[in-house]
Amino acid sequence: YNAGGIAGENNGTIENCTVKGTITSAESEGDYIGGIAGYNTGTITGSSSSATVTAVCGNAGGVVGCNTENGTVENTYATGNISAENYAGGLIGYNYLSTESGNVISVSSCYGTGNVSGKYAGGLIGYLYTYRSGYTTDTITNTVKYCYAQGAVTGTTYAGGLIGYVNSGRYHSSYPYPTINIVHCYSIGSSVASNAGGLIGYLSSTEYCSVQSSYYNADTSGCSDIDKGASVSDASMKLQSSYNGWDFDSVWAISSSMNDGYPYLLALGAENTGSEDDTTTTETTTETTTEETSTETTTSSSGGGSSDTTTTTTETTTEATNTTETTTEATTTTTTETTTEATTTTTTETTTLSDDDDDDKTTTTEATTEATTVDDSASQIKVSAPENAKLDNTLEVKLIMRNVDVISGGQFVLNYDNTMVSLESDGYSSGAVLTEAGITPVVYVNNDAGTCSVAFISNPTANFDAEGTLMTFTFTSIAEGTAEFSVSDLSFSYKSGTKYVELDIASVSDSTNITSYILGDVNDDNKINYLDAVLILRSVVGMVTLDDTHKLAADVDGNGSVNYMDAMYILDYSAGNISSFGDL
Repeated sequence: YNAGGIAGENNGTIENCTVKGTITSAESEGDYIGGIAGYNTGTITGSSSSATVTAVCGNAGGVVGCNTENGTVENTYATGNISAENYAGGLIGYNYLSTESGNVISVSSCYGTGNVSGKYAGGLIGYLYTYRSGYTTDTITNTVKYCYAQGAVTGTTYAGGLIGYVNSGRYHSSYPYPTINIVHCYSIGSSVASNAGGLIGYLSSTEYCSVQSSYYNADTSGCSDIDKGASVSDASMKLQSSYNGWDFDSVWAISSSMNDGYPYLLALGAENTGSEDDTTTTETTTETTTEETSTETTTSSSGGGSSDTTTTTTETTTEATNTTETTTEATTTTTTETTTEATTTTTTETTTLSDDDDDDKTTTTEATTEATTVDDSASQIKVSAPENAKLDNTLEVKLIMRNVDVISGGQFVLNYDNTMVSLESDGYSSGAVLTEAGITPVVYVNNDAGTCSVAFISNPTANFDAEGTLMTFTFTSIAEGTAEFSVSDLSFSYKSGTKYVELDIASVSDSTNITSYILGDVNDDNKINYLDAVLILRSVVGMVTLDDTHKLAADVDGNGSVNYMDAMYILDYSAGNISSFGDL
């Protein structure tokens, strides 16, 4: 039995489709389960899946459970977590080519970012097998090229950051093995198994299995194997010069503000993961012209019959066609990202000029747009006052904004431990950011719930683009112990520019007695991602020791201990499966 978000079996073409939701096989069924197709002998192109795929008994892939008989997957990606009893891959569980002759590119220009677990587990492909099925000496090659994987991989037997197991077979020993080529690929996730590899868990032979200019992250993989991909430091993996022979004109691109600085595929794009100082003149026109169909699917495969039971809900998502013209007036790196979430026509023209001899910037913005509200639930930030730490029985906490780009309004909730501290209804003051913009916030304090809700709308005559202190809160200590603070329900409305704002909590009272940390940020890089999960796993097995502050940051489920579950929750958060550690 095979099950997929769109098709159980595909022998045609699936193009420009998107799947969301959860796909799970029944306990006793489900040979191949895929985010898009369970079993593929056709073509899947220009598609994506964010579905969580689970094969309780069988094999699973983020896009395809089994890709076989000249089936191809191209320009496609998956972001959901994958788990299976046997073969499990972030994109494909089992990639199997059986033929008497032919040269096949089975997978190209694809990526997987979900976490993967199974017996044969790979960040992109669980098991890659090419087999000569007849008495021939014809050339047979199976190529995987221009792909990458970023998820953490755990295998009960084999695990590889990109591919768990690579093997070539033949019908008779008198005839040559077919050739497998892994070309211009990389992986950055951790790889854990009894047979683990940074890029490939197991490679049957370097004679007929060729790994060409492909790399894995030496700092994050936890592996140091050779002959199955080159080991490169994390810093070097963010340098174009590290990728020998790669095409950074038409296939790949690399930018410090995209995809966390790692290479990404031009055909598929990448998420903007940061912002940079730019000196540019940019003209952007966005006009909604097309519609695509996004399918949100929950599929289950059940026993007792020869067909799958599939429930599909279809929702329409409007996308936009963007035309961007950029003129750079200084040596800069420029990223322009426009998000349209309703049917609208938007024209934004922004000119920013800077003088090398003067740090001041002059910004003129003319915009007609519908504000887009973007949730930023990454501000899982806490400040702890250790036991007996008091300063005149009060504690001041600042909220500091960074990376601000022409905001029209915003809101957030400051959460605090009402058994340790209390906040008066007027126990707050506006910081320089609000004061200089002429903004008076609306504040509601609820000591019974331990929350302070804040909303503000910018003065239409001023540009709300300052960085610095947003607000200061003065709490009264009512008990000895540790007081914790966090921000939730954070969102901003933007007039233009990149959709990214940082909101940090910083204590201003007796800094020697206050410990500040970001919940989930175990390595202090101001990000919450798989690197933090790897550090937790290394601490669990005794490879590193976390100090008290980093243990607080690592204990995301708040149970008082740091274990592998905290690492899994961080990976779920990084993949977007949970929006807040407060939901645990």
